[in-house]
Amino acid sequence: MDAAGGSITKAFNGQGASPCPNDDQEFFNWSTRLTHGNLFCSDGGEGVFSQAERLECRQEAPIVSPDPHNAISGAQMLKDFAQQASDVAAFLSPQSSPHYKTVALGHNDICAGGIEKVGPGCGEGDDQDPAN
Repeated sequence: MDAAGGSITKAFNGQGASPCPNDDQEFFNWSTRLTHGNLFCSDGGEGVFSQAERLECRQEAPIVSPDPHNAISGAQMLKDFAQQASDVAAFLSPQSSPHYKTVALGHNDICAGGIEKVGPGCGEGDDQDPAN
């Protein structure tokens, strides 16, 4: 298993409590985080039942995933996703099947362009969705 995406996948400020550290908090990531120890159908006590923990629960055995996964905080998908996808493929190809990958793209990751849209009358960069 591996993950691609941006800050949402890296659990940026994932603790959800003040003061936020303004940093990635992999311990809270929803995708590949494993905190359950040997209790395969447990969330590990912190209240996040990640995709990886759900898969391990389902098969009652460990899965293989990189630590950390291949998502990058601050990624802009138009320029960064192809490399992330390549890195995910490079990690997963030598692993036995089945392969599982998650992708979460936040609005700022998808729509980041040359001109910031800060209001309804703002223009859009050439790389932004004109319908957005």
